[in-house]
Amino acid sequence: MGNYKRILRDLKIRMINGEEVFKPIRFVRSKKVKNYLKFINKNLTDDIITGSLALYCYGLMDRNLGDIDIIIDDPNRYENYDNDHYHINFNLTGRLGYKQFKVSNLFGTNEYEVDFFKNEGVKFNSVKLMGCYFRVQPPIDVIENKIKIILDNNTSFFTNIKHREDVHIVLNKIGYDL
Repeated sequence: MGNYKRILRDLKIRMINGEEVFKPIRFVRSKKVKNYLKFINKNLTDDIITGSLALYCYGLMDRNLGDIDIIIDDPNRYENYDNDHYHINFNLTGRLGYKQFKVSNLFGTNEYEVDFFKNEGVKFNSVKLMGCYFRVQPPIDVIENKIKIILDNNTSFFTNIKHREDVHIVLNKIGYDL
């Protein structure tokens, strides 16, 4: 438990000292991520990408993504958020819930599951991907949120494992041997 907190503190110090710099990727290789970004560019333009997709935008995550995590300013933009979707049994600050979107095109219909969070003063970087600019939460903030989820005693086993694996993948990519 303390190991995660120590690593997070050390990582922040490395960033302050200029020893660790997170740069966005230049090319999006995953077709699914390309579709996610097209959907966001068309439907969620002024919102902030967070979670695993944000880590992907910095080349820190390459696993298959199951949903899109988005931070929005107006929690009343949508009605009837689904808070039981994945049976998450912990209180994640600012979490509004899921909405399902269906978008039709010439090739059929794509479905997008978006987990919405209320913007509570979140920082973001403007990141250019696929010729468009996106607001993306800094990786250190996403990592810190994932560590909070891991350390939350009310987190379900499977949720804890997913976030633990994500943190290990990211830390290994930046040179931490866990």
